[in-house]
Amino acid sequence: MTLRNWMVASDEWLSPQAAVLSPDATIEIAKAIVGASGDYSRTVAAGRVALKILRGGLSDKRLHLNKKECQWLDRIEREFDALPVDEWTLLDEMRETYSDLFDARSYGLAARKCSG
Repeated sequence: MTLRNWMVASDEWLSPQAAVLSPDATIEIAKAIVGASGDYSRTVAAGRVALKILRGGLSDKRLHLNKKECQWLDRIEREFDALPVDEWTLLDEMRETYSDLFDARSYGLAARKCSG
């Protein structure tokens, strides 16, 4: 365990990927997933916690990102903030915008009715 902890500690903040895959981050993300109900809510909760972990690493100066990576992190955060609360609202939006680019039935979505 000591060797594992040393290896994690030495790599944890070298990249965003390592930061969110560390044992502590994995547990924090898993708690968010378990605490939400429904696949969509679980996915959003996991993403929000991952963003929180990365933002914490940046503010503590443990994680160092270049300007372009920070712009992407900002964009991802804006996109999460813009997501509707309900997965069916999102699906309605995606069908309206991208219906010609994907087949909802191939994702098992045709059997459920969306609003509108």
